[in-house]
Amino acid sequence: GSKTYSPASDRTFSATGTGFTVNAVAQPVKNVRLMGTTLISDGGGRYMIGLARDFIVNADASITTVGSKSFLAGVEAQVKPTTMAFGYYGTVRIDRQVSDDGGKQIGFGVDGSTTANRSIEETTVGMNHSFFRAPQYGAMQLIVQYSFLKRTPWSVPAGTPSSAHVHMVYVSARYVLP
Repeated sequence: GSKTYSPASDRTFSATGTGFTVNAVAQPVKNVRLMGTTLISDGGGRYMIGLARDFIVNADASITTVGSKSFLAGVEAQVKPTTMAFGYYGTVRIDRQVSDDGGKQIGFGVDGSTTANRSIEETTVGMNHSFFRAPQYGAMQLIVQYSFLKRTPWSVPAGTPSSAHVHMVYVSARYVLP
């Protein structure tokens, strides 16, 4: 939970978030794994990769929780003993939560602020290849990944795009300690 204190009213306020999660991993055929996870919460945004707010503080110092939802689905396929291919799609959706402070909006998703995310979506595909893997020596891996990310804010200035996106490519050489 979270607590705030108002020296003006000498009151303490608190709020406790709630959430519901469902997760599954299945192997429908040999060497192929399907996975999915979801979290629906009111005040549990910190558990969504830190992308969603847990709460806002109102003008009187009381707390209002912020609702959010996340979902991830993926597939991993061991195409060779040393090579795994993967693909994932994930999204975070964050509710707008504003209150009034003497005629001025405060909170998350206030009109005119482009910093509050309404949603973030990412699709990624790649492969992980092990050049060698031995318990006494560790492993040497090459990881190549492409990712597409889309961000949609709650407030968008007139004449600007309603969302932003980026294409990313990662290449990583990794040594895994034994």
